[in-house]
Amino acid sequence: MPPFEQVFPFVFPVFFVGFWLLITTILSRVSGWPGLSAAFPDRPDEKLVGFAAASGRMGLGVNYNNCLVLTACRQGLRVGVWRIFGLFDRPFFVPWEQLTTERKAGVLGQRVTMRFGKPPVGQLEISARLADKLAAAAGARWPEPLPAHNAPIVS
Repeated sequence: MPPFEQVFPFVFPVFFVGFWLLITTILSRVSGWPGLSAAFPDRPDEKLVGFAAASGRMGLGVNYNNCLVLTACRQGLRVGVWRIFGLFDRPFFVPWEQLTTERKAGVLGQRVTMRFGKPPVGQLEISARLADKLAAAAGARWPEPLPAHNAPIVS
């Protein structure tokens, strides 16, 4: 058997990729992503605004920091994740009428919990600032009244 120093350059990449796939698969399951993509399959729709490096928390506390892709569309909200952090996680599309929101104070500022489905089958917690940007793009389709600072200016 060759010495460890000789086989390490070949074994480490295989070990690393396998470990990465294991961890991202476990996190996907704990976040509830597979159930959400089954309940809300992705579909084409006109994009209103998108955020390609969004952060949020899903399921049982899985943090997706700067790797979520959130897109407000005419008919709903598309949620995706960078492929490297969710190789098997397909984007899902939640129609506006299947989305509810709840605002609450958090340690790092106000947060918005978006619940998907009626009754809910999953949720995503994001910053109020990001939710306000999505709400501004969605307009009257957003499931809660627009915050005062997003209200149209009447002259």
